[in-house]
Amino acid sequence: MKKILYFISFLSMISCKNIQLIENYKINNFLKDTIMFEKFDFELDKNNYKGYVRATIEELPVLGGYFKLSDGGFFLPHNGRTEIDYIVIPPPPAFYSQRYYYHQNGKLESKGKYFGLRSFVSIGLWQYYDENGKLIKEVNEDAKFRFWTSDKILEILHNEGLINLRTGVNRNPDKFEVYFVKETQELVFEIFSKEVDVESESYWKCIFNCKTGVYSKKKYRRYNYIIRQNGYKDLPILKGSKEYEELQKEKKESPYQTFHGKTYTEEEWKAFEQEQWEKYQAKRNHKSFWDKLFG
Repeated sequence: MKKILYFISFLSMISCKNIQLIENYKINNFLKDTIMFEKFDFELDKNNYKGYVRATIEELPVLGGYFKLSDGGFFLPHNGRTEIDYIVIPPPPAFYSQRYYYHQNGKLESKGKYFGLRSFVSIGLWQYYDENGKLIKEVNEDAKFRFWTSDKILEILHNEGLINLRTGVNRNPDKFEVYFVKETQELVFEIFSKEVDVESESYWKCIFNCKTGVYSKKKYRRYNYIIRQNGYKDLPILKGSKEYEELQKEKKESPYQTFHGKTYTEEEWKAFEQEQWEKYQAKRNHKSFWDKLFG
């Protein structure tokens, strides 16, 4: 009985720690400079954000052109003909980016979050405004995940040791990629695991099936980020990669042999050969009455 009570107490403690971790994650990612993005500053944009310093590649790997914020975050302005927006990246350990879109008059049009530092998978509550700044609509983007919330998904990835919500490990775009496949309703993560050699690395492919509620993951190999960015179509397919797995599957499913007008895949042909061999052996081992009498 004591052991059962101890086990229940242990599970309760773990659950409380996870809840506290998520709550701390939310608090620690509050942007102190949020107020500056409530309206697009055309004057500041015209002066090329004088007074703000560009982030170095060490401070913000992979992503370029961002300015630094006083709270340790970063922002990237865009003042185009058809679209005006700010991309804001909170300081670690955040695993999301904040996006602000504006009307041509500089007033807020919409705002919300995307998974990761560079994706278009919207999460959480998105708010939409008219040209006078009046809130006209709110959309819960987590609803498309059905069985999970964005926070719960991050908690799962953290508990499996794939990311770290305390430190922000693996949050950079070269290590943390996410996309949503509408046709299959699957939320897919590709998360760096470790370096294999100077050219390749291993990574986890995690799939949250929003139709069935099934979560799965599998480890693959791929070329490193630099090679992937520079193009690797002419390089050989890596053994252990997703492409290698698909090639092997294609070989098994493609026509392999034709016999008496019927086409077999490699797997089907092997099964057919085994079946014929077993029939041959059975026939060979079967003796007639005269064989048994005189044999």
